[in-house]
Amino acid sequence: MGAFLTFLIRSLKSKNTLAAVAGIFIAFILNNMSDIALFSGFDKYYFFSHATAYNFMFLIYFFAAFPFAGSFIDDLNNHFCYFELLRIRREKYWVYKSLAVFCSACMVTFVSCLLFFIFLSILLYNVPFRALDYSGYEILLKQKHTCAYIIVKSSILSFASGSIATISFALSVFLKNASSVMGLPLVLFFGWITICQMFNLPGVIAINKLIAYPVFDSFIGSFLYSVIFMTGISMIIMNLLKQRMMRRIENE
Repeated sequence: MGAFLTFLIRSLKSKNTLAAVAGIFIAFILNNMSDIALFSGFDKYYFFSHATAYNFMFLIYFFAAFPFAGSFIDDLNNHFCYFELLRIRREKYWVYKSLAVFCSACMVTFVSCLLFFIFLSILLYNVPFRALDYSGYEILLKQKHTCAYIIVKSSILSFASGSIATISFALSVFLKNASSVMGLPLVLFFGWITICQMFNLPGVIAINKLIAYPVFDSFIGSFLYSVIFMTGISMIIMNLLKQRMMRRIENE
């Protein structure tokens, strides 16, 4: 586990981490900018709901991959992975790297969510809470479980970011340039949605629907399913490409 903590600390100390938090924060603002005039008088929870479910969601996944998704290519280009492999086996290197990518993406997304909510709380401190006719996870607001709502929405979005960043990291074994890895979250997000729409696949596997609202009657069941499904997909792809990673290292 020492190697995993080293990778995680390295990812969080990267200059890209601050850029990721700032980028996600801006994406939240952009999600509200398009219809800002319509929202006059609404409270901070309404703005937070709108920020985490609308037009510029793809930017969140794009920036969440910044801290560490391109680290495998960086390690190869800088010959750093050979020194790392002197300390740990290749299988553990891949697993620990993937976990560091996943955790760093989750953390920057969750922190960005909290910072944006704090920003809204300061900006709209004098706007009273309004229990609107919400649906989906927003029903928690109607029931006045406001803290639970913020944690649930932030967590689901964070796990989605972590999953897409991890898949991007895994697919980097086919790429030569770390910069090109940063485009993978966009391809994955839009590709995932497009395939689901083209083949009319159920909402239980569509990432945009998993994030937006509960796919089952049970809130807890929907939350756990969303987290397990998205995390599971990324871990499966990571394991499928483990052998490819080993061959890539041998051939470099």
